[in-house]
Amino acid sequence: ADCPWMFDGGSARECIWPGRLALEMRSRGMSFSFEVEVFQQQAMVPLPGSHGSWPMSLMVNATRAPVLDREGVPHVLLDKGQHIIQGQFQWSRRPSSLSIPDAIALVTMTEQGRSTSPERRGGRIVLGRDVAATPVKQRNALGIEVFRKLSDGVPMTLETRVVLTVSGEPREVEVGRLAWPDTEIMAINSPLPARIEDNGNLRVQLLAGRHTVLVTSRG
Repeated sequence: ADCPWMFDGGSARECIWPGRLALEMRSRGMSFSFEVEVFQQQAMVPLPGSHGSWPMSLMVNATRAPVLDREGVPHVLLDKGQHIIQGQFQWSRRPSSLSIPDAIALVTMTEQGRSTSPERRGGRIVLGRDVAATPVKQRNALGIEVFRKLSDGVPMTLETRVVLTVSGEPREVEVGRLAWPDTEIMAINSPLPARIEDNGNLRVQLLAGRHTVLVTSRG
């Protein structure tokens, strides 16, 4: 199957990989740019917004695209491949929050030249915070600790525990290969969105904090 294994508290093959959603506040609205990769021939991809704050002027890879309404949630139909989605929200008065699809983990917001990671509450991000109260931007840093436990048996199993200590902005990184040569990954338990690349490397969408990824493989 073309769709890779995805891990975010569970494991399954998923055909849509949402990347970073970048929001930029403007005087009477907000613009957004969203990266997404589709692994099947076509897919309906959810967008930020809802009735009352509907995305407008949508562009996919610099070409206009219609916003489709699926039960009150804006979507766009995408072909297989990598896409950059851009659009705008317009309002006379800024709403207190904006609906964001749960699948989008990496969200940054810029206002008056300052970039922050907005607060999320139940599928929405908070827009009402005063810029002056925005915390100081932290330096991007990543600490990685790896612990392995080998269990004899038929087949042999290897448990790899990866502890990620993250500071700074939400971002996406390729951690590297976690399974030993001639072993097969059987399960991954990850609190962060993650996927296995074709080369066997683990790609993770990082959020600030301390996170433990548990990988089980067998020989």
